[in-house]
Amino acid sequence: MFFYDNVYLAPNVVVNAIDKVILEDEVMIGFNSVIVSGNHSALNGSFRFGKSVKTPVFVGKGAWVSANCTLTAGAKLPEGSLLAANSVLTKSISEKFVIFGGVPAKKIGTVQD
Repeated sequence: MFFYDNVYLAPNVVVNAIDKVILEDEVMIGFNSVIVSGNHSALNGSFRFGKSVKTPVFVGKGAWVSANCTLTAGAKLPEGSLLAANSVLTKSISEKFVIFGGVPAKKIGTVQD
């Protein structure tokens, strides 16, 4: 895990760092959020003994992950962006200063400074 300066993790945040989890400066992670940098694969029709798949998770400078969110393996929330409450980010996003929301998360707006 790589947590930079002034990172805030609210109560009940879970970080399962099977691979790298990078939280840049001034990142905020809201209550009950989950960050997981690994995933399961199936073997003989079951996920129990399938090989672990590891992919880093990245949250850019000044980004805010609201309450009850999940970031899965390979998720990237760019600088200055917001992940709306109760959302699931499953992919890498490159556009900065954007609001993402939903399950799975998609662009729903832009951040106004």
